[in-house]
Amino acid sequence: MFVKQKFFLIGAAIGVVLIILAFGLRRTQPDQLVSFYTPPGALKIVNPKMFLPPKDFQTSGKSVKIPILMYHYVEYNKDLKDTIRTSLSVAPHWFEKQLLELKSQGYETISLDELFTTHAKKPIILTFDDGYRDFYTDAYPLLKKYNMKATIYVISQFLNRPNYLTIDQLKELAASPLITVGAHTQHHVSLPNVSLNEAKIEIFGSKTDLEKLLGIKINQFAYPYGRFNTAVEELVKEAGFQTAVTTLPGDTQSNLFALTRIRVGNSLLVTHKLFSENGR
Repeated sequence: MFVKQKFFLIGAAIGVVLIILAFGLRRTQPDQLVSFYTPPGALKIVNPKMFLPPKDFQTSGKSVKIPILMYHYVEYNKDLKDTIRTSLSVAPHWFEKQLLELKSQGYETISLDELFTTHAKKPIILTFDDGYRDFYTDAYPLLKKYNMKATIYVISQFLNRPNYLTIDQLKELAASPLITVGAHTQHHVSLPNVSLNEAKIEIFGSKTDLEKLLGIKINQFAYPYGRFNTAVEELVKEAGFQTAVTTLPGDTQSNLFALTRIRVGNSLLVTHKLFSENGR
């Protein structure tokens, strides 16, 4: 009897663990495993090797030191149980503090089109992945308030879904001189893990979707999960994009199709780090 009870308890414990894991996977957000820089309270990378550059990764030979900051949500997450979303969120009041800090230190936001042509003394680029609706409701008003530029990477087939930008919101954003709209595939797939044909459809399709919808050229791309390889990079070039951002850490840009970024959390840690590293 005791042995049966012991096996029953072990089985029950395993069942509970599986349920918890399944629940966690169900709540996974698109870019939950994208950061090398992990702010306080953020998720750790499960398998860092997944996010290393391809073995034949090469730079262009020309480099420029311009930090590109990476955001996802700018909101107060009301679901405290959703720890993944919390780890990807920057509270609006912290976002405003970061903008003010950047301004106070003389940083000037530029678009990705200006990456190698800017004359700004302290250029910086703000990027927002996935096209969440809180960009329109929480981040955009602050960007307008302080007249600062940003790039949003939109998953083209996710528009009008709950939590994502509506078509009308995206059209308004695209009309703003402060906002650059980029593509983030059609369905946020891990491009190296699908066939080249499917990857091509996702990459080319996202560009076509957004250009038809907005009536403008879409020149910027972000790799979902930060994952790419040489074949994927070539497809992005073939599609006609001019840049592509990764989640590789750093602020020195030497490959237009493998741009590095810095993830931002709920603090001024990143901005202080930038100032100290650059002697500012």
